Amino acid sequence: LSIRDGAKVGTSSFGEGNAGTTTVNATESIVIDGAVRVDLNTGTEVQPSSISSELFEGAVGQGGTVTITTPDLSITDGGLVSALSFGDGSAGGVNIVASDSLVVDGTAPFSALGSRNRISQISVLAGPASTGVAGTLSIQSPSIRVANGARITAESQGIGTGGDISIRGQDLVLDNGLISAETVSNTGGDITLRIADVISLTGGSRISATAGTARRARASS
Repeated sequence: LSIRDGAKVGTSSFGEGNAGTTTVNATESIVIDGAVRVDLNTGTEVQPSSISSELFEGAVGQGGTVTITTPDLSITDGGLVSALSFGDGSAGGVNIVASDSLVVDGTAPFSALGSRNRISQISVLAGPASTGVAGTLSIQSPSIRVANGARITAESQGIGTGGDISIRGQDLVLDNGLISAETVSNTGGDITLRIADVISLTGGSRISATAGTARRARASS
């Protein structure tokens, strides 16, 4: 399965009701690559290639869960896997099982065109207007690489608690990569790593858990 040039697979809710579940199974591989600038009536924005579930601002309900199962998952050059809430409700979770490898790598440069760069990332997010909590992010893969500005994040920017991140595998390599669980105003989420062999951080990489109100946030392995 190849998702490129701003294409999107996902579910969403704009009104009263939950966002649906997004489930993607691919027997060989999934590539989510790139982002494009699109012109809207309200202006120009950058649209990433993505697999996602989103509760939009003004919606009332719960965000949906995103589940991806494949041997090889590649998220590159601004690609995105996400469960987001900007409405009255919690964000859904993201569950990834990549039986051979997971790569999250690079950014899509748009700053020269007057737009912000798009970062390749896996994210669960409760936005500033959300009244709910960030979802849980679970990843299982023997080989995990996060590089060149890419991120794996669970974040609450509103009043809710932060989401937890659980990563299980053989090797975890970060090269200018970030794994972060963060909240602005409530209890922070946990980061749990179950890595059998190698955890490597180079190029200014970080693994961090932050609680904005100094409440519990914890990273463990």
